[in-house]
This record gives sequence, structure tokens and C-alpha cells, in this order.
Amino acid sequence: MVRSSDEVPFEPTPQLAARDRTRPGDPSSAFEDTVRIQRRQGGDWVRAYMTRHPDRVRRDAAHPRDRDSDFVAWTSAETMQQVSLWLDSCRSDMQAFARVGDTHRPRTRTFIIPAAAHRGGGDVVHDLRPFSAAAAAGTDTSAIAIPPVQADAPIVPRLNAERLRARMQRAGVRDRYGMQQLLTTGLFHHSTASKDTVLMPNYLPIARHARRAAEQAAAEQRDGILSPPYPMLPFLPCRIHPYSAVEQGAKVRLCCDMSAPQSHRDGGGLWSINASVPFADGDLIAKMRLTSTRDFAADVGILQAGALEPGAGPRPRVWLASCDWARFYRQLPKATRELWAHVLWLHPAGPQVDLSTCFGDAAAPSQSNRVQVRAAPPLAPARAPFPPAARPPHRRQ
Repeated sequence: MVRSSDEVPFEPTPQLAARDRTRPGDPSSAFEDTVRIQRRQGGDWVRAYMTRHPDRVRRDAAHPRDRDSDFVAWTSAETMQQVSLWLDSCRSDMQAFARVGDTHRPRTRTFIIPAAAHRGGGDVVHDLRPFSAAAAAGTDTSAIAIPPVQADAPIVPRLNAERLRARMQRAGVRDRYGMQQLLTTGLFHHSTASKDTVLMPNYLPIARHARRAAEQAAAEQRDGILSPPYPMLPFLPCRIHPYSAVEQGAKVRLCCDMSAPQSHRDGGGLWSINASVPFADGDLIAKMRLTSTRDFAADVGILQAGALEPGAGPRPRVWLASCDWARFYRQLPKATRELWAHVLWLHPAGPQVDLSTCFGDAAAPSQSNRVQVRAAPPLAPARAPFPPAARPPHRRQ
């Protein structure tokens, strides 16, 4: 349970300095002019490139004997070409999974571009969705702007926001922050992870359930939970999180791994979104309190006893109800400023922006299960169960 809290103001999107602006129709200009990626930073994709192109590998002058400090220095156009190659490789894998399942051997590898390689050090999230949509339509993209994401833009909830707001107000809900997250700004994970571009392929179980994954992606697109597939990355920086499938007998549950990349060569999960969620900050992440054995036993006793006070009239009906909120997280929208870190690839056609809270976000349970704590009314003075004159004689009180 968490205390009620006020709404939180958010800083608007900053004005970009000239050096951090992109050139219209040129997505590569979202990168710095020279992109330097060390062997230890770039994932398997960069390490494989360095193996194939030893002539492009440079040594760090400060650490000439440290092989992990060796690096490549690409131009922004070369970096964008590598991103395009990664997208082509992943699209080919996903389409092969849809055709033949896990008999296809995937080729795509983890590709990481450090935040320092992006304009604005990664703090500026460039929105490539207009450019990508124009390119997919076959229109001229030379004048298509690539703007920064408006981080303070309000969400568009799928539910009737005003009706729900009125119901919560009638119920006495005082958690203005919780209402703000649900109706206006969306749910946050507040992760302090650096804004690297992290492109990761799905895990092998997705290949075994490729048709189900594609069907789910198509259904959630129709529901407005997922965006349409894009032929290229929707943002820079951008995180494509790997998906896996948990097989529970005949039931298969798809889940996103936001604790990736897990490889010890890529930080062992320390640089993931989940690892950087500030759980110690109670003003940002709601603290949940699970029921204790004592509380549970007390509740069971109350249900069994019904009306406890003699002379209270007919016993009221005591009933117990349960509710299964199917796909609960998927109904709760993410904040606009965090969409760059919520991209997935389940549809064979291309990556999609995940507009809702996913199963796999470590902050989701606490952020979506905020419980209103009401001030308890003052206790009434203790009184005997019967007026003094009406007490039966020789009866133990």
C-alpha cells in the first residue's frame, strides 16, 4: 500500500542545439559524424564485424594492449548502413520462422550503439516514424523532418478517461499521481539506464511459436496496443527487447526480457532497463505490501463469523468475489517519453512500438497495482455489549 500523492510536473522537451538537430530526410544524421564503438561495447554484431574486417579495427592509444578496448570508427552513414543490415537480417530470420519454425538457423546478433554515438548523447530521442511511414509509402523523403519525441505529450488511453476519472472521484481516490499515470501521462519505469541503441533478436522459443507470436502482434495492433510494423527503427536511440515463450503445458505465454542483454560480454544485465529501475525511491516506485499470515487468518475469521455483535439484527450476507483481469498490463499505456525503450519484433514485417505496459517490465507490478490508503476513522469508545441495566445476572462479560 502506498500513500496518496500529488500530480508530478514534467519538464517539456528541450529546444535542440543546432548540432543536435537532424537533417530532413537523412536518418543517419541522428548519429554523431564519427561513431566510435569499442569491442566490449558493441555486442556480437560489432565483434563479428571486427573479426571480418581486421583492417578497420583501431587500437586505443591509452590501452594499446587491452584487446577489449580496440574499436571501430564508422561515419554516421556507415553506422546507419550497419543498422539497415541488422534490420534486413532480423526481418529475414522472422520471415523464415513464420515459414519453417525453429528449423531455421537465425543469423541476427545483438547490436549495441553507445549513447555517446547519438546526437545529444542519447538524451534527445529522434522520432523516425514519420520518415519510416513515408519511405514505406514510396513517397519522397528528402524533406521529411525527423523531430525529437515530445516527451511531455499526453497519452491517448484506450479506456474512457473521463468516465473512469469520475468514478474514482466518487469513490474517494486521493492518489493524484496514480490517476495521472493512468489517465494522462502513462506508466513509467523511471529507469536510469543509459540511452544506448540496443538491438536484440528474440530467443529460440519464439521460433517454435512464430505463428502464435505473429497472430498476437496482429491482434494487438488491431486493438491499438501495438503500432503498425515499421520497415526501419522507429526511434534513435532505440531498444528492441528480446521476447521469449514460456510453455505451460498447452498454454504458451509470450514475455519480454527487459533484463537483457544478459551476456557476460555485454554487461550481464547490469545495463538493462530493469536493473536501473530506482526501486529505493518511494516517490517514483510504489511500494507494495503483501498480506501477512496473521492478516489472512483475521480476514478468514471475519468471513466465517459474519455479524460479530449480538443484538445487531439479522446476519448480513458475507460473500467473497474474485476477478481475473485478462491481459491486465496490456491495458495500461506507457508514457510517451519511454516509448524509445519499448520496441519489439514479433511481426515478421518489422519492429513495432509497444504502446502499453509489457509483461517483463520489473516496475510494472508496483506501478500498476497502486492501492489507495484511506485515513482510518477514529475508534469509537469501548462499550459493553449490553446496557448495564439489561445485563443478565451471573453472566460473564
